[in-house]
Amino acid sequence: MTHDPCQPHDVVADDGARLQGCAHGGHLTGWWPAGESRSRLWMSSTSTCGPGAAIRGGVPVVFPQFGVLGPLPKHGFARRVAWEPQHPSTTGEATLTFATTIPARGDWPHQATLTLSASARAQMLTVRLAVANTGSTPFAFTAALHTYLRVSSTSDAGISGLEGCAAEDAAAGGRATTLPEERLSIVGPLDLMIRDVPGALVLHDAAQPDLVISTEGFRDRVVWNPGAGHALSDVPTGDEASFVCIEPAVLEPTPIAPGHAWQASLIMTAR
Repeated sequence: MTHDPCQPHDVVADDGARLQGCAHGGHLTGWWPAGESRSRLWMSSTSTCGPGAAIRGGVPVVFPQFGVLGPLPKHGFARRVAWEPQHPSTTGEATLTFATTIPARGDWPHQATLTLSASARAQMLTVRLAVANTGSTPFAFTAALHTYLRVSSTSDAGISGLEGCAAEDAAAGGRATTLPEERLSIVGPLDLMIRDVPGALVLHDAAQPDLVISTEGFRDRVVWNPGAGHALSDVPTGDEASFVCIEPAVLEPTPIAPGHAWQASLIMTAR
């Protein structure tokens, strides 16, 4: 049976927590904790969906290359292809699962199966990315869950948990920097790559409960906001102040042998 990969899939948990996603890119597009009326994920009102397009907002899957850390197109190609929706769970949670097989191509002569599964209950969201090497050759990858988080205003929000961390400032050509010993301001332009983050981060926003962001398997974090005056056609003027990307990532090439798999999780809790 054929399906429209851009058709929204909407599921609601027994306690009212809600998830929304679409099969194009295996993309999570909305998360409403139980009792909250507004999605915690920001989505662009002008984003497009379809073959070759990358949806702006939500949780894009970055694979097999983060950014320009390699020879492939920026952020790889998994977010630009159709995935297959899997049967939802009946556990009382809101669950969505999408999977795709990435075939060998000229600039990436390997084969992998990717599975993205998300589950929401109460105030918690868990998103798991699994990568299986289904080909006959080993490969190494970098990856991320490029999570767009809604804020009331970047000028009134900030991140704790990165105080004093060493970072690479991609907005300044990759210059090494040390983050301040205080909450990190998220007013852009901001493009920080932080390796080996030891614990959870907290997104503070006076207009909504704090969001605790932790991971399993993702060693690194990226914090990004394009800032005012950006040239992104699918971020309407002024909307850059309504989100920040806090991305669990693997920034160092991670090898997978044929027949082996890797997985990692993002866990977010509103409190």
